[in-house]
Amino acid sequence: ILRLEQEDAKQRVDQQWAEVFSKKKEQMQLKAEISTLENTLRVQESDLQKIPRHGNKIFRFEYNEQEDLVNTTKQIIATKVARKSVVEKMPAAVIQPLPKDTDKARKVLFFMYMPERLRM
Repeated sequence: ILRLEQEDAKQRVDQQWAEVFSKKKEQMQLKAEISTLENTLRVQESDLQKIPRHGNKIFRFEYNEQEDLVNTTKQIIATKVARKSVVEKMPAAVIQPLPKDTDKARKVLFFMYMPERLRM
């Protein structure tokens, strides 16, 4: 029983670290994507400023199209930033029911699996 419990504990710790590394990788990827999108947004906003707001229908159509593009990029950035904040949160703590010390762990297991006749 002790060996199985120790193997389960090791597996829980390994899963925890795998989750941490996965989140770190996703965080770095999101950070790069956000940076790229912010650069794209700056270019789009610059292009928007160059288009006259008023005038003939072609300029208004072009301005509205560019404005929609800027708004879409802003929404995508907001979504990525929200996802990044979720990813940055610490995973839940790993609860290990048994002490690392083998002798202490055996005592805990004894009391957990103690025969009914020995209980008071």
